[in-house]
Amino acid sequence: VPAAPETLARAIVGFIHRLREADLTKVPGIAETLDWASALMALGAAELTPEVVDETLGVVLKYEEDIRQVRGETVKAYLLEILSDFQITVPEIGTIKADRPPRVILTSNRTREVHDALKRRCLYHWIDYPSAAKEFEIVQSRVPAAPETLARAIVGFIHRLREADLTKVPGIAETLDWASALMALGAAELTPEVVDATLGVVLKYEEDIRQVRGETVKSYLSEAAAGR
Repeated sequence: VPAAPETLARAIVGFIHRLREADLTKVPGIAETLDWASALMALGAAELTPEVVDETLGVVLKYEEDIRQVRGETVKAYLLEILSDFQITVPEIGTIKADRPPRVILTSNRTREVHDALKRRCLYHWIDYPSAAKEFEIVQSRVPAAPETLARAIVGFIHRLREADLTKVPGIAETLDWASALMALGAAELTPEVVDATLGVVLKYEEDIRQVRGETVKSYLSEAAAGR
């Protein structure tokens, strides 16, 4: 790729060599190095910034889990710099350092593991899902048009789902989205047919939907009703 500037070429090679040290499903070879250089030249990239890397990782890495891992490591590096040195480095701007140590709050839904180095710099506090009574109050506050009977049925079913072995259990956001969706559809009560038709609002993985839909929905509705 003779058109690639020397600085960019060296940055590409350096990054590729670092990727080869990572625990990836498939590390990039020479072909990916050349493809990446050609793609970056076609895009008019003058340097290798985090944004450019994020946008073009698919040229270098061929597995989605590898791409997510590398993008996640970049985020962790930024967070670690903030928490350890109270500064952040932006390639296009430089290093920005806080005049006073900031109070930093990190939130995580546990879909991605937080690095141990980050955990050591944090005070840990677990926030559990609210009780059924509290979540019912939240629904009434945020979706006031929802009838009380429907709101209680929604909360009861959501709490039953959280006891199931699912890839991702629904959070409060899904509870509120579901209540809003049911109101928009004019649903007066939570029947098995209504639940089956709207599970996609609550569950975000197809295997979870298949697991719950049908007889399991009927069973969960009965259990939720009995628990109210």
